[in-house]
Amino acid sequence: MNPNEINKLKEKAPLPVLILVGLFFLPALLVGPEKDLLVENGNKYDAQLKRSRIARRKKTQYKIDNEKMAKLNAIHRQVNEQLPAASVLPGIIESINEAAEQNQVLLKNVNYKFNDSFDGLKVPNFNITMNLEAYYENMRRFITRLESLQYPLVVAEVFVSEGKTYSITLKQLVK
Repeated sequence: MNPNEINKLKEKAPLPVLILVGLFFLPALLVGPEKDLLVENGNKYDAQLKRSRIARRKKTQYKIDNEKMAKLNAIHRQVNEQLPAASVLPGIIESINEAAEQNQVLLKNVNYKFNDSFDGLKVPNFNITMNLEAYYENMRRFITRLESLQYPLVVAEVFVSEGKTYSITLKQLVK
């Protein structure tokens, strides 16, 4: 090669280097923003996927809760059908008096009290407290009779005093 050609090559030498450097960084310039966008969209996808999984779990739990609520409502309706209305209290009092007479139990004192709640639940009920006198066998038959009434009374407490004296507290849930 002659010296002129070598000088011309030296003058043109930076151009291939620049082209080579440009080609080296060109993919980074073109693909870099696309890569950032891909990462951002991947993060959005993961977040959306997580939200959809939570929504599916909530939907499943919602269905389970609705089934439970339907069962509880059915039980509530059945219980309400079994509970007497507050207006039947006079009939219950009559039944208590009849059971006392049939079992030779002397009712000394009877108190009736209406309550809005029962064991922390908002369930209306009557407390019936009785002081009575009877032999033990008669008292057992009397309590058994009270538990077998059309609207059974729940025996809450039985206190035995001296001799034949008893104090009984009964509960009757009402609508």
